Formats: sequence, structure tokens, C-alpha cells
Amino acid sequence: MFPPAAGFALVLLFAACFILGAWHQFNILARAHASGSWPQAQGFVTSTELRKRSFIRGGVSWLAVVTCEYTVAAARFRTRSHDARLQPRSFGKRTEADEHLASFSNGRQVSVYYDPQKPERAILNRGIPKRAEWIALILGSGAAAFALLFAWGAGKTLRQMRGSGACRATSSTR
Repeated sequence: MFPPAAGFALVLLFAACFILGAWHQFNILARAHASGSWPQAQGFVTSTELRKRSFIRGGVSWLAVVTCEYTVAAARFRTRSHDARLQPRSFGKRTEADEHLASFSNGRQVSVYYDPQKPERAILNRGIPKRAEWIALILGSGAAAFALLFAWGAGKTLRQMRGSGACRATSSTR
């Protein structure tokens, strides 16, 4: 079995990971909500690319990467982000990804929505799909619940360590 100090460190590590996971998911939701009021700029498609993403258990998804350039306050920027998740759009079927990319020919004008605080952060569609919103909410809530569970475990481990004398300070007697 682990010594109490190692168990405590491990529990804290897991809690920190789940806190970061929850923060990331809730950050996506906040950005999706904020993107509803982001200003619009006109941009144009510079390239499209279809990427195959394979998973360990044999699954496949297709990333439809649309690269656009746009200008804000005389500065030129580039984005590949489809929505507030700040990543290309993913499809389960290649035909769906091909259809999506067909609507973005090189040179085509597109509306780009950019973060007024960070104009280099831009998306082609405001918000995120409802399904992705629910997934982010569930994952974020689950990660927060696990972080609380691990924090409780860390507190219990710390109490055990204190009770066993593992945390007692040593004092020198003269």
C-alpha cells in the first residue's frame, strides 16, 4: 500500500486534473455564450482540408478544416475555428464532411465573428451546437464533482496522516 504522504499527493494530483478539466469545459460554455455578441468581420476562405482522425478502438472521425483570413483594425488574422470550441468541425461520416467543405470554396467570402478583446480569436459560427453544449456541461459538472470527491479524499488522508503521527513536527529537546 502507499505511504499516507504518497496517497495524499496522488489524491491532490487527481483533484487538480479534474479541476482543470472542469475549468476547460466551463470556459468553452462561457466563450460560446459570449460569442453571441462578438462583432462580425468579412473574411475569405484561403484553403480547405479534410483530415481523418483514427481512434484506438477503430473509430474514425473526419475534421473539416476551413482556413479563413479576415481583417480587424487594419490587422490581418487567420482562423481555423468552426465554433466556440476553437477547433475545426468534426463529422462521423466522410460524406458529411465532404458536403460541408464543398460550401467553402477558395476565395469565397465568409462572415467571421471575432473576440473584441482578442481579435486573433475568431469563429465561423457563433456559439456551439446544443449537443456539444450539453456534453461540455455534463463533463464540466462531472469533473467538478470528482474534484470535490478527491478533495474530500485528500482531507480524509490528511486527517489519517495527522492521527498516525506522519505529519507531526519533530522537535529537538535539549
